[in-house]
Formats: sequence, C-alpha cells, structure tokens
Amino acid sequence: MQLIKRFTIALSNMETGAATARMKDSEAAALRSARAGYQFSETGGKHGFGAQDLSWSLLYQDSPGVYSENLPRAVWAYRARTVEELRDFTPVLSGRVQAMGLAGIDAATRSRLEELVVEWGVSRMVPVGQMAWPPADWRHNGQMQLLPLLNWTEFE
Repeated sequence: MQLIKRFTIALSNMETGAATARMKDSEAAALRSARAGYQFSETGGKHGFGAQDLSWSLLYQDSPGVYSENLPRAVWAYRARTVEELRDFTPVLSGRVQAMGLAGIDAATRSRLEELVVEWGVSRMVPVGQMAWPPADWRHNGQMQLLPLLNWTEFE
C-alpha cells in the first residue's frame, strides 16, 4: 500500500504541471462511478484515490480478482504476490497491456514473468522508471510507430 500512496502523490504532483484533455460527460460519470465503487466498497481491499476534478484516478485492489474498463485518466492497480497469481488476470488483461514495469524481482521470477507477458501480448517490459520514455524504435502494439513516416529508397 505504501507504493500506491507514493504513486498517488506523484500523480497529484504531475497534475499541476500538465494540461488535461476535455472529458465527455459519459466518461466523467463512468469514472466517478468506478471511483465511488472502490472508495465505498463493502468487500474491503479496494481503495480509490483521485483529484476532485478527475484529472487523475487510481483504483487499487488488494484482494484477489481483477476488473478493468477503458476509462480516461484512470490507473487500475492490483496486488499480486506471485507470477502465478498474475496468471489469474489473463482473461481480463491479455491483449490489453502495452507495457509492464517491474522492480525488485530476482532472475527466476523475471524469467517466469517474461513468459507471461509474451502470452499477454505485451510489447515492452522495462524498469518502472523507464516506462514513460520508450526508445524511438519501440513497436507499440507490435507495430513500428516511425515506419509510416519514412520513405524508403532502394538502390540496386
């Protein structure tokens, strides 16, 4: 939970320096509903954090199970103690995760995690602090992002 609290502080600090795009009323309603579901959950293990103006939201679940929906400015976070617990997330996350950050794991665990992210279709696994700065040749969703901007000339 300490990491989650630190993450909320970072999101709050980041919000002051970045302009946010306009959100549709339906998106704002869905985001408020999701946050309320986490903030006032009776099952325990769920926590919702965020700015009043919805510029950012963090929805954290400490208990087993995973749920996610495409909401703007929302980070869904789940606690998994083992790679095997992460495998339980496959039905929901497979094909939806573009990059995975990792920290503080040994080589054997990393190897098992690498197998899992390949199954999920993740295109990039990096240390947490490097997720926001992909290399220029990164294949976002498996596709080269710069290639459509180039014209090739072949000399034979």
